[in-house]
Amino acid sequence: MRLLLTGFEPFGEEIVNPSEAVVRVIGADPPAGVELTVRVLPVQLNSGFEHLLPALIAEPFDAWLGLGEAG
Repeated sequence: MRLLLTGFEPFGEEIVNPSEAVVRVIGADPPAGVELTVRVLPVQLNSGFEHLLPALIAEPFDAWLGLGEAG
């Protein structure tokens, strides 16, 4: 299975975004049988999608799992 896993950079007053931390931990040791691509997206209006769409178009992923944090 080819999976795109995304999280976000810290935003606002936060130093760490838990979604970025989770993505990096999973990316360092992906589950067996998963070909994993990790992206950490910026937190700016529309900027995240500008980084996400090229990745989705460039590679034939079976799934995309996007993680995030509500402020």
